[in-house]
Amino acid sequence: MDERILIKIYLKDGCCSFSIEDKNYEIEYKDNNENLLEEKLLKENIKIVLEPIYETELATELSNLIAFQLRVFFITHPINPSESCIYTSYQLKQDSHQNAKSKSKAKPKTKRISRKKTSDDEYFELKKFFWDEYIANIYVDFDDVYILSANSGEINAFIAYLAKNTFKKNGSKKPLIIASKEYHKDILEMYLPEYSFMYIDCYPFTFSLRNIGSSWEYNNHKFYIMYNRQHFDNVNCFFLNNYYYDAIVKYVGLSYEESQIPNWTIKQEVKDTLLKKIKPLKLDLENLIILAPEASTISELSSDFWNKLDKELNDLGFSTFINIARRPSLYVKDNDYPILTYKEIFYLTTLSKTVVSLRSGLTEFLIPSDIPIITLFSPCWGNKTEIVKNIYSVKGLPYVTEDKVQELYTDAYPDYDLLIEEILTKIKSIKDKKFSS
Repeated sequence: MDERILIKIYLKDGCCSFSIEDKNYEIEYKDNNENLLEEKLLKENIKIVLEPIYETELATELSNLIAFQLRVFFITHPINPSESCIYTSYQLKQDSHQNAKSKSKAKPKTKRISRKKTSDDEYFELKKFFWDEYIANIYVDFDDVYILSANSGEINAFIAYLAKNTFKKNGSKKPLIIASKEYHKDILEMYLPEYSFMYIDCYPFTFSLRNIGSSWEYNNHKFYIMYNRQHFDNVNCFFLNNYYYDAIVKYVGLSYEESQIPNWTIKQEVKDTLLKKIKPLKLDLENLIILAPEASTISELSSDFWNKLDKELNDLGFSTFINIARRPSLYVKDNDYPILTYKEIFYLTTLSKTVVSLRSGLTEFLIPSDIPIITLFSPCWGNKTEIVKNIYSVKGLPYVTEDKVQELYTDAYPDYDLLIEEILTKIKSIKDKKFSS
């Protein structure tokens, strides 16, 4: 059995407490409508404000941030999450897939890297570790390495609109792309099937790589990370009012005009699998509306809203598919709808009349489907909906036209009935895959 360093995090009454090594920590929810978490490092009196995150991601997120404060790099892998506690193992899990293949079938290793040297030395050690464990044992011809370290929205923006011109600007003739989340593979296969990529289950570890900067060199190869810590800090500071796509364009060193047309491809086998999955639902594909209630950043709407909207649409003769990735869900029963991959939900969108989506990374991922999309904005981290929309509006994406996207402020409507009425009005106005005025 591999040696592991375990943390046990207790979740009770809105408060979390845990210990690591000889340090004690506690997490408290702030009851001031900011929807934030405050971490208190009791012995060293260090305070960090965290973004809200789901419980299943809590251990990973916190342990990485805490590790940064303790001057220790941790490679984390969640184990056996439950309702009452989360066990997190600091373990490196090597898992290489797709075009780039590994020469070695070595057993996953447990690793902790001390950060007690100077800044230059500690980053050198981190670069070396990443190279030795992930890159050195693959056989594929490559020059530069691009590490994807973000959720679907930011990664889709890079891959669909900017990747090819970024490779060209950087002189990357044979780039190797590292996907750190499984759905990164779907986006890569849709937009960059001709490039080599490698899936590694290392997303939490990339949090440490973000601290190095936007790029670095090691072993005569250039490494680029999408994106570094400073980028996220700039976008998430709402008072700066930085439009997120402009920030991404600036990060990769291009201009907005250099954004490429998002030409996608989906293989027939994906289409066949999707149709097989949804066959038991007996959907009317001529009158299909997709509902997407989940979001990881902005505040989600209640299940009552989505259930009522679903019923209203059904009463008007529409078929509905509620896209849910997290199970169990507040919105649907586990056996109501199948879980779809990114490629599958994208293809289903191309067959639909419209999508009603809470603003999320999935929203912009579906924009190139050329299907009208109604996007709902809600408050985020105590910021008003208007501010959230200024930063995350999808209308500012390249090649998006006004007649393809409708954006609604959820808090502009006194109750859900009025919001639903507005949504139904928008849907009824759709003609030839466009919203009519």
